[in-house]
Amino acid sequence: MMKHIREILQLVRLAVQKTLMMAFLVVLYLVGFGLTTLFVRLFKPGFLLRGFKMDEACWREASGYNVDQDDSLRQS
Repeated sequence: MMKHIREILQLVRLAVQKTLMMAFLVVLYLVGFGLTTLFVRLFKPGFLLRGFKMDEACWREASGYNVDQDDSLRQS
């Protein structure tokens, strides 16, 4: 009898955990992203609208990487 009660209580506990976890994640998502977006729009309104410019990057074009088919086939 106690074994059945424990099994039922374990199923109830798992269901409550899943429900609470989902509810807290939704609240965290809405509050977290909502507040972040609000603060960004208040303090840096153009931050979300500006695009990426290649001039601001530290990348440079790669050169000297031509693939030689015969050389690559000889390697193991």
